Amino acid sequence: MIGRLRESSDVVVPVTAGFWSPKVILPTGWRKWSKFARRSVLRHEFAHIRRGDLLTSAMADCVRSLLWFHPVAWWLARRIAVLAEMACDASAVEAVASPGAYCRLLLEFTEQVARAGHRATLPGLAIAGHDSLDLRIERVFAASGGGLRRLARPAMVLALGMIPALSAAAAVDFSESGTPVWRSAPFRILMFLQGGHVGKLSPELVPCERMQAEELLPASDAERAAIPAQLAAGDRVFTETTFFTKDKRLKLALVEPEQGDPYLYADVNLNGLFEPSERFSFTATTSRLLPRYPDVILRVPYTARPYSSYPIRIMLPETRIYKEAARQGGRMLLRSPFVFVAGTIEIGGVSIAARYQFDVDKGAAYPDFGWLGMDSNGDGWIDERANQDEFTYAKDEGVIFRVNGHDVSTVSLDLKSGTFVVREHPAGDNRRILLHVGDQVPDFPYTDLDGKPHRLSEFHGKYVLLDFWGTWCGPCRRELPDLEKAWQQFRPRGLVVLGMDDDVDTAAARKVLNEAGVTYPQSSGETGNALVHKQFRIDRFPTKALLDPEGKVVALDSDGSFDRDHIGSTLDKLLPPAK
Repeated sequence: MIGRLRESSDVVVPVTAGFWSPKVILPTGWRKWSKFARRSVLRHEFAHIRRGDLLTSAMADCVRSLLWFHPVAWWLARRIAVLAEMACDASAVEAVASPGAYCRLLLEFTEQVARAGHRATLPGLAIAGHDSLDLRIERVFAASGGGLRRLARPAMVLALGMIPALSAAAAVDFSESGTPVWRSAPFRILMFLQGGHVGKLSPELVPCERMQAEELLPASDAERAAIPAQLAAGDRVFTETTFFTKDKRLKLALVEPEQGDPYLYADVNLNGLFEPSERFSFTATTSRLLPRYPDVILRVPYTARPYSSYPIRIMLPETRIYKEAARQGGRMLLRSPFVFVAGTIEIGGVSIAARYQFDVDKGAAYPDFGWLGMDSNGDGWIDERANQDEFTYAKDEGVIFRVNGHDVSTVSLDLKSGTFVVREHPAGDNRRILLHVGDQVPDFPYTDLDGKPHRLSEFHGKYVLLDFWGTWCGPCRRELPDLEKAWQQFRPRGLVVLGMDDDVDTAAARKVLNEAGVTYPQSSGETGNALVHKQFRIDRFPTKALLDPEGKVVALDSDGSFDRDHIGSTLDKLLPPAK
């Protein structure tokens, strides 16, 4: 095997390249590595050669190139690459018998990749890239018995077995057939091989239920004159233009009659004028998130196929918000900031709703980016409230939802055919930590501001108040002194405050904490960011959760019980007396 080693300054981490006579290419400076590092790297890279992973990967890439339009071809290439790395990691761990040290080596290589901004200038299989490191580390520890390496061996069979099925599916011209693509036999064969489900998308976009404020100011005389209605002297008019696309805006005019209920004009045809047909009345809403506010759904003509209109929900809030929150005597309305591509899919014999944020400027939706929702409990509604299991934000990741006893993620969306593909995962792939009263929070590792590793279990037997925050969040920063005061006051009664900072830059977090006089423990850095956004999937800041001595959630701050004015009384009520 020594004859297969090469050295090059064109790589920053070890990489195996070549199809018929593959070579292991090491970066310059490899001779200074420790004996452990050299043995781990060589065992990993030579495992790729023994298994024929480069040829398998090349075959998968050929399939992907030929059938680039097919989502399963892309999934196949990704899956084969993951299986190959799993198998070679298992081989390396078996040789060095130290999964922890091997994971630290992977972390070092990943940091080198990040600093260099690239993986390699040569095609091949590299020991570290930009993939999810935390999930890979979990698999390394799972591989200590060798079972994972055996699991990964069917990669070649998977590649060869899928090519005929993909070719058959690609050869069928669905556009001329009366059978929808998602009901066709080849497509169903593909989904069976993939372990997936096929859903159908709605032909209409759906407005989100989360709302944002829209401020309207008193209309000028010219703006009042543009309203196509007989206005009494005492009628008040408020106007504003709200966003639609990046180069188009929608004019709004709210009319508040001296007698009667307010009504809305909206320039939905975007011709710059209000027309009689563009008058809208507020009616009882169908929103379950804000059910007490009347609303109207505007449908703006939209030309990106397959959709013909873009819906915008406008809500009339309660007087406290509607009249008192606006400046300069204006009025405050609420509007939906974006829309979803909506669909349904059968999982475990139950029809499940799914939603994917739609990019109005690109006319596209993505399964791994933007706001995503899936009806986890099967009640027909996706709960868009903050920090909910059914709704989260994805950033270049396949989010796994627990749906009707199945762990699933979306593989692809095809707006043209009106279908989407969902695949199932083993239970261990779903690393999300749920935060409901009564939920058991599992032990998790975290890193403090000094880079030292810790675990939640270090606080077993104490009440732990998790505070999810970030230096960018004004309300979070204002609450830091109050949390420090609460910690000092209730420490004798068994309380620990654990800050869950989402900043990757620990220096920035340290500066803010020092200024606030905070001394309680902190989770921060890259591992802290991953905990907040990838495992707990927090999307409202600040968020607080109180765990009992056994790690169960006993209280959340969704009702304001942990805000600055109530945190002391809440803790006093929930914590046991001092011993």
